[in-house]
Amino acid sequence: RADCIGDGNAGAVEGCGTVLCNSQTGMCSFMAFEDSCDSFTSCKGDDSMCTEGPIGSTGTCTGWSNDECIYVYYPVTNSVTLSYDDFENGWGSFTKHDGLQTGCDDACRRRDSGRFRDGWSLRIRDNSGAASSIYSSELDIAEYSTLTVNFWYYPDSMDNSDEQFILEYSTDPSDDGSWTSIRSWVKDSDFHYSEWYNTSVQYDVTSINAPIKIRLRCDAGNNNDRIYIDDVIISAI
Repeated sequence: RADCIGDGNAGAVEGCGTVLCNSQTGMCSFMAFEDSCDSFTSCKGDDSMCTEGPIGSTGTCTGWSNDECIYVYYPVTNSVTLSYDDFENGWGSFTKHDGLQTGCDDACRRRDSGRFRDGWSLRIRDNSGAASSIYSSELDIAEYSTLTVNFWYYPDSMDNSDEQFILEYSTDPSDDGSWTSIRSWVKDSDFHYSEWYNTSVQYDVTSINAPIKIRLRCDAGNNNDRIYIDDVIISAI
């Protein structure tokens, strides 16, 4: 059992797993160890559903109902956090395509009203390839088999069904043609409205034999089509 906010309420059925609360993000995670636990029904009892990551959360640790906590199924528990960025004090481990963390064009650090979770977020827009992207620092994944990227995003004026943004990686980030897609998020298929969504992506990196960078790239219609990114956690097992 775990009482991460000290209100006397235990967050997990004993023997099922552990509830963790991230004091930086205010997010709860339930680490389920037994498929038979009642709390596992939030993933519909299906491992493939659970590995997709957070499900139906407001992202706040105010209690223990399904609407308030994120429930994630973790097959293993020895995950290592490689980076965490909330962008409150700058770009953190992220940069623009030119390696800079200054200026505001197709990639920008902003505090637009209603488009941040705490205070600041990163914004990408348009469809200008590298310029419409934000880049992580170099990630040494030699000791790991699975990379997990968890973040919040807010689509703004992404109105057409072909507008999307994409998570990619590269072992040679200076070559813009070297990027490999990990996953895309497409209007209507993955999001609909201007609100905050949480997403988590796992990717097998066992065949990658060099350090990588990841990037989030906007592929939309024009400068009015924007994606805001916040609270990015990159971890590996």
